[in-house]
Amino acid sequence: SPTGIGFYLKDGATMERVAFSNIVIGPCPASNRTATPVFMDIERRHADSKVGRIRDVTFDHLDITSGSGILVQGMEPSPIERLTFRDVRFRVTEPVSYAKRSKPVGGTRTTQKAQDARNTEYARLPAYFAVAYAHDLRLDRVRVEIAGPVFREFDRSAFCGRHIDGGVIRDLHRSPGPEAGKQPVIDLRDCREVEVLNP
Repeated sequence: SPTGIGFYLKDGATMERVAFSNIVIGPCPASNRTATPVFMDIERRHADSKVGRIRDVTFDHLDITSGSGILVQGMEPSPIERLTFRDVRFRVTEPVSYAKRSKPVGGTRTTQKAQDARNTEYARLPAYFAVAYAHDLRLDRVRVEIAGPVFREFDRSAFCGRHIDGGVIRDLHRSPGPEAGKQPVIDLRDCREVEVLNP
């Protein structure tokens, strides 16, 4: 499967109090579908669909090998709440272009066309871990290890955050380090009250 762990929320439900621990996610064979080791998405299936909620989800001890990154996106009226990633090792061994990358759809919908910006805006961020529209995000001990030839082809951040309200990023590292390439290790924009604690 191109998606290791997926949350596809379209119909106004609530997904809450879910925990994953000690998970190994390996690379998937090449396909025309977007690969996402972890994918979380809130959207409307139809124009009159209710907006759902995702809250209190924890990922603990993930071992990931992939050329394509984690993608988490809530919505402005419904940010993903109290999301935690702890002890994550992400190894990037193969170069994967994001030029045509879009978020997985996960079922039928009538509200968005294929060219809608929300399908690509966060999926194409130059990072191996992207989060948009979240409240109280916790990242603790996250390691992104990028093979040298891959980094030379695709200079990407370890983490990109957009529209995050509150949270702590602690002990997040990328190899190669901050002195390599043009992209920062951590890229935060339109965020507030996010504390970054790196030794």
